[in-house]
Amino acid sequence: MDAKPFPITYTEVTLEWLNSVLPFKMKSYTEGEKVSPGFTGEVIRLIPEYENPSSSFPKSFIVKFATSNPGINKLLTDTRGYLKEIELYKVLSSHSDKLHTPKVYYSAISSD
Repeated sequence: MDAKPFPITYTEVTLEWLNSVLPFKMKSYTEGEKVSPGFTGEVIRLIPEYENPSSSFPKSFIVKFATSNPGINKLLTDTRGYLKEIELYKVLSSHSDKLHTPKVYYSAISSD
């Protein structure tokens, strides 16, 4: 995939970027709820409209951004906190028959 650089904040998310990192194409999206910035970063939910809809496609996406606090960001990077979170979602998604867990489609810090 020929992805553009990961946006720094949710205001930089574009349809072009989403279509470059996701395995399906959207024709548009609307912003859902935005979670107030927390310790590890900020989260926004996006509601997609697909070019060729399928019932197997997600009904929404969560885009999570690293914290803008340089000290906390360095701590979470040095302790691999962000990578551990991605790995946790991957483990949980293997139990999707029992747990409704977000699937990681793209990460700026993990090629998996």
